[in-house]
Amino acid sequence: LQAQIGQTPTSQTAAEHHGLNPVRQQLDSAFADSEGELAGLRSGRRALQASLNAVNARLDELVRIGPQYRELQRARDVVEGVYQDLAKTAENASLENAMSRSRANVRVIQAADPPLKGKSGRMILLAAGLGLGLAAAFATVVVSQALSEIMITTHDVEEKLTVPALLAVNWSHERPAPARLKGGRLTPRFLSPDDGRLILRLLSTTKPAGGRVLQLIGSSSGEGVSSLALDIAAIAASHEARKVLLIDVEPQLNEGAASALAHRGHTVAGVGAEGRTFQIDQSSLYVSAPIGAGGMLVSEDRWGQVIDNARANFDLVLIDSPPLQRSSAGIELAGLADMSLMVVEAEVTRASVALRLIERTEAAGGEIIGAILNKRVFHIPRFIYSRL
Repeated sequence: LQAQIGQTPTSQTAAEHHGLNPVRQQLDSAFADSEGELAGLRSGRRALQASLNAVNARLDELVRIGPQYRELQRARDVVEGVYQDLAKTAENASLENAMSRSRANVRVIQAADPPLKGKSGRMILLAAGLGLGLAAAFATVVVSQALSEIMITTHDVEEKLTVPALLAVNWSHERPAPARLKGGRLTPRFLSPDDGRLILRLLSTTKPAGGRVLQLIGSSSGEGVSSLALDIAAIAASHEARKVLLIDVEPQLNEGAASALAHRGHTVAGVGAEGRTFQIDQSSLYVSAPIGAGGMLVSEDRWGQVIDNARANFDLVLIDSPPLQRSSAGIELAGLADMSLMVVEAEVTRASVALRLIERTEAAGGEIIGAILNKRVFHIPRFIYSRL
């Protein structure tokens, strides 16, 4: 039998099916949907159970506080009733008081006399207005002083520029013109001899080889640098008996100190073969010809030689520098001077401009050790200043 079975030919395959069974896929999908619905039903059941628990808890709470609510409501009704009773009692009392006053027996002993003169209160209003005006003026002065960039007093100079204020030169429009004393000595116009000696004593603290060099410089035109330099030179030559040279660097409109002194009637005589130095009134005061700005030109590399020659021949060399607004020659000369002083015009020079001059001078190798407050004006009497 096995041999016959083995001899039987193999049946031919009519069709082959490859892939997933669609019936199995349909059953799997139905099973997955059933599991999802079961999970949703379980979640909904849990949510409903939580809501039921919350409702039951709230219901228990309302049942518990119900008696308290009814008790508070009864207390409110009692308070409202008491308030209404009190209001009626107060109204009745006010009516009885008014009626009792109307029934009172009042006799007029003396009738009231109206005042014959009225009081307007003008003096009180005037005093109050004056006080408010003074307070407003004081506040305005304090605020303007705090926010202003100009400098009025030496305290402003020291506070805003952080350099000591050496002098304060008062300004007066009735100041007399400078004149000559006996012996051909110049009279300082703006500085007193004590002011000049103070600056010269500060300069004497330096120990250079030869004469000492003092530079005056300002930030803007019209601050009085040339006038103060001429006064210091006159004091040093007349009162200190020093041989002084005033170097006039780039004067305004090429009008140097020598020309100005000649117009004022002083004797100006040329000294030397080159004629670049002038002697004033045959004294120990000498003034150089205008340097730069169309006059005698000196290159930057020769400034050191010029200052060294002046040190060797003079006790004091004063450099009248042009303002920084017009020329930077004064910055270049700052490093060659033994002491540099800055001139600040009161109520005109701004602190930011003066600070810029100090920064540029220090960057050039110089140092401004102090400031001179020039053209200070007293707008109120001096005795008031002395009491402030």
